Amino acid sequence: MKFGAESGSDRILKLMKKGICRDDTIKANLKAKRCGIIPVFALMVGLPTETFDEINQTIDLFIRIKKDNPNAQFETIGAYTALPQTPLYDLALKMGLTPPQTLEGWIDWLSDEYDIEGRKIPWFSYLERKKIGNLTYMSILANSARNAIGGVESDFMRFILKSIFVPISGFERFKLRRKWYNFAPELALARYLRRRLFYRSYRSIR
Repeated sequence: MKFGAESGSDRILKLMKKGICRDDTIKANLKAKRCGIIPVFALMVGLPTETFDEINQTIDLFIRIKKDNPNAQFETIGAYTALPQTPLYDLALKMGLTPPQTLEGWIDWLSDEYDIEGRKIPWFSYLERKKIGNLTYMSILANSARNAIGGVESDFMRFILKSIFVPISGFERFKLRRKWYNFAPELALARYLRRRLFYRSYRSIR
């Protein structure tokens, strides 16, 4: 069962008009555990006016959920990506967002990629945007990549992929727990492989 937890900051949840608080997510996770339901949580960072203290609160929620319920799963912790008619779109425009002007321009408007140029989250500095990009990729390696292995049909390939990704996942979760987003040279290889395997265009990855 998927839950749109979104943030570990009550202020940010109120800003996005989510209608829940951090404790509601914690309670929902425990209730799912008692009922034998595997929950999948969606989280995001980088919203307009969000601080890194609030981003760290979201990572703390991520850690708390997994500690309370080891079976809980996560999607990628995506970077906020403004879309027309959503609650924070007008605020994003006021804070410097310049959205695509054509339909084709929205093609690489991705929530799980680096925003080096500052097109999607211009309210952060270059170094802050890089940290958010690192955080996003760390979450992919810590959770999503490992979860995807379960969909591989071949037992042999699953064994090989688990042998590779289990230690990588552990390392990236370790870094997330300690908020080590600033320096992550190992992610360059992950970005390269993702581009080669999944993207037809590399305009959003530099």
